[in-house]
Amino acid sequence: MSSVRQNVSSLLLSEIARRILGFFAVAYLARTLGVEGFGMVMIGLTALSYVSLTGSAGLHVLGTRSVARGTGEVDPGTLIGARLLTTGGAIVVVAVVSVLWIEPPELAAVVLVTSLSGVLHALFLEWYFQGRERLTEVAVARTLGAAFYLSFLVVAVHDTGDLTKAALAAVIGDLGSTGYLLLRYRRSVGILRIRFGEWRSLLAAAWPFGAGSVLGHLTANFPLLAVGAILGSGAAGVFAGGNKLVFFVLMADRILGTLLLPASTRLRQLDAAQLSSVLSRSMRWILLLGLPMGVGGAMVATPLVVLVYGEAFSASGPVFGILIWYAMLTMLHTVYTSALLASDGERRYRNVMAVSALANVAAVTGGILIGDVLGAAVGLLLAEGLSLVLMQRAVRVAMVIPAPVGFGRGVMASIALAVILMLLPDMHVLLTVLWGALAYVGAAMVTRALTTADLRELTQRTR
Repeated sequence: MSSVRQNVSSLLLSEIARRILGFFAVAYLARTLGVEGFGMVMIGLTALSYVSLTGSAGLHVLGTRSVARGTGEVDPGTLIGARLLTTGGAIVVVAVVSVLWIEPPELAAVVLVTSLSGVLHALFLEWYFQGRERLTEVAVARTLGAAFYLSFLVVAVHDTGDLTKAALAAVIGDLGSTGYLLLRYRRSVGILRIRFGEWRSLLAAAWPFGAGSVLGHLTANFPLLAVGAILGSGAAGVFAGGNKLVFFVLMADRILGTLLLPASTRLRQLDAAQLSSVLSRSMRWILLLGLPMGVGGAMVATPLVVLVYGEAFSASGPVFGILIWYAMLTMLHTVYTSALLASDGERRYRNVMAVSALANVAAVTGGILIGDVLGAAVGLLLAEGLSLVLMQRAVRVAMVIPAPVGFGRGVMASIALAVILMLLPDMHVLLTVLWGALAYVGAAMVTRALTTADLRELTQRTR
């Protein structure tokens, strides 16, 4: 089995396993804690994501690129030391905010406990194995983390009084994934010796990556915090109900991002034209999958959400129907981001993400004030669309990525899917999804948006 095929297979199986485990974890939390308790836990996890990303400060991207290039310019132990220092600072800030300003106390406790897992994120060596393109280890680590998380939830969380235990589950899950990669590193390289001496120079080198990454993360996660702050934990639970289902759909984006950055870095050094061709084909497949996913997801949104969470979360259906389009925009964004970072365009990346973050804050806040939870979803979608356009323009400075062929045919097949879904009789939502998938494949073949040559090429590329 080639390394490409093995990496794709490992990541695909891992992401399927993680999303299934994560799906059950989210559904279990929602049904056990209710809308408001679920919202508190999601706010805590969002706070953890900010601690983790602020603590990383772009160091993980710098490390991945360095390992992929084989230059040895970044020592893993020194990079980990820098991440621990910055993570510690972020946790202190969260602790102060939690104690002094967050209400109610239950929410403050959830945020504080969950944020402690940032230390484990700082020790997480995913970036090292990603740079080495040893993605089987990454896949196993991710799956272990999801399994630990779900197992602890089932054992420890039984009612609305177990909010703190639900927060502690994040720590338990990260302990499993981080511990595994530390053991793999020790067996293949040796003991990881953490050093703190060069953290300033590393942070200076990683700052352009870090600024862009933090701002990009703000774009994705600000809406939940804004909804919680303006409308309360219950509204945050409604928003999170739709948003978390989109997170499961973004399994493809996680695989895409993990593969594209090291591969793009390597191809950019060898053959820039080949890189442009690969990225164009990647966008074509994203559109072929994303268009029907957006159309079909919007049309079955509410019954699908109710099936997962229960009738109490029916208001989350329209949120999912809007944000399902966010998934396709994010995957296209990942393609351009990989191209830009592989071309040493981290400063342009930072600038784009700065403008995008400001647009996100304005659009989401305005959306909440105008249209409550649904306004937040629309604002997030509009901001991501703007960010995609700006990123595409930034990439054009370094390279030209040809427009994917067959876009119009994909639109025609998606319109056919919408008509077929409207004509279907009432049935269980899963049967509707199945018939819709079959209808789209048929329409795509008829319109030649998808051909047998495409399927053969996809098979050959993964061998």
